[in-house]
Amino acid sequence: MLKAGFCRLDVSPPLGIDMPGYYERRCSKGFHDPLTVTAIALDNGEEKAVLFTVDAIGITMPMQDKMKQAVALRCAMSEHGVFIACTHTHTGCHLDGSDRMDADYERHFIRKLTDCAQLACGDAKPVQVYISRGEAKDIAFVRRFRMKDGSTQTNPGLSNPHIDHAIGEPDETVQLIVLKQEMGKEIILVNFQVHPDVVGGELYAPDYPGFVRKFVEEEMENTCCAYFNGCQGDTNHVDVRLPKGSLSKGIPIARHMGRVIADGVKDAYTRLMPVDNDRIGFDHVEFWVPANSGSAEEVEEAKIWKQDFISLPKGEFLKKYGSSARKKQITGFRLVKLAEKGCIGFDCTLPLRVMSIRFGDIVFTAMPGEPFTEIGRQIKATSPFAMCVVCCCANGYEGYFPLADALDGYEGMTCNYKPGVAETLIEKAIILNKSLYQK
Repeated sequence: MLKAGFCRLDVSPPLGIDMPGYYERRCSKGFHDPLTVTAIALDNGEEKAVLFTVDAIGITMPMQDKMKQAVALRCAMSEHGVFIACTHTHTGCHLDGSDRMDADYERHFIRKLTDCAQLACGDAKPVQVYISRGEAKDIAFVRRFRMKDGSTQTNPGLSNPHIDHAIGEPDETVQLIVLKQEMGKEIILVNFQVHPDVVGGELYAPDYPGFVRKFVEEEMENTCCAYFNGCQGDTNHVDVRLPKGSLSKGIPIARHMGRVIADGVKDAYTRLMPVDNDRIGFDHVEFWVPANSGSAEEVEEAKIWKQDFISLPKGEFLKKYGSSARKKQITGFRLVKLAEKGCIGFDCTLPLRVMSIRFGDIVFTAMPGEPFTEIGRQIKATSPFAMCVVCCCANGYEGYFPLADALDGYEGMTCNYKPGVAETLIEKAIILNKSLYQK
């Protein structure tokens, strides 16, 4: 018999911590809502697993490894059964172990994460498991566009007359998992996929995922809710068909998105189907992929571009570099970042990891960065499980994963990997999940 437990804890950082998500530096100045970590503990008497979802922009693989070891030690389980996904809220922090982070907060976060796992394990009760699917329409939009001159542009602005067409389609599927505890509550796991860069500003906020949790728990009796973000690397909330000057950021839009997703959850709940819930299993695959690095000379030039972008007034940077300013800005940051990892030259490789956890006929698959929508669509379509949840920024945060035919535009320029990384992730995940299904 599968047992499941739930816990959510406040993990809000102190003020003044770096809030990444843009190239300009932001430091937190206050709170709109607390940032939280949510844990769902699973135990069938033979194996344990813990699924986390964190209100953060990302957690790098080395930091995740430290966290997994701490959870495994506290909960007497395998570290390979620990699944840590981030919502990717742009009004949260990035846990990467760098000098930009507060070391005291990182220690505090790991302690709270392990506390959350322990409390979720303590809450575990026998459950029946159900799944369903619904829709959340018109809140996720592909943000990459083919322009009339043949170029590709990300976020081209509202009512831009030079737009020809969007490159791709959003995935508007809401996936719902319900764990009904005996003599307890209903644990609601929600999966949708769109960028949580809606609120903006310098106040901590969980963005629309926080409103999903709020509305589900307020309107569905005796429930607790966890939100897992899917493959969102090429989508956001902006409908470019709206007229110029329309509201395109802020709490009201995040609240509306939470409302639409929660309504999709409530609709899907009317069609629940029971699924097998006996087995727990987990596996992962690690591999190396070619880095999108540069020569030593290119790195030195990139350092100049990056420093100019940081130190020069914005207008001066544009004046100095003209039409190539945006490309130099993005390339500069990428090449310097890779060089700091030791990647200089054209033969460098970087490690990646795909990991999956199954319970019964459900599988959660971790993508360690920001995969494009099509990655999730293909992995889900080929999964043998009754439900496959593909999570972004899970078990690592290593940047964008565009498909080989989508390397033009912003996401391709920022990508740390050479063409083929997305296709490799898809292949590895499909093989991994088919193997896990047989175990």
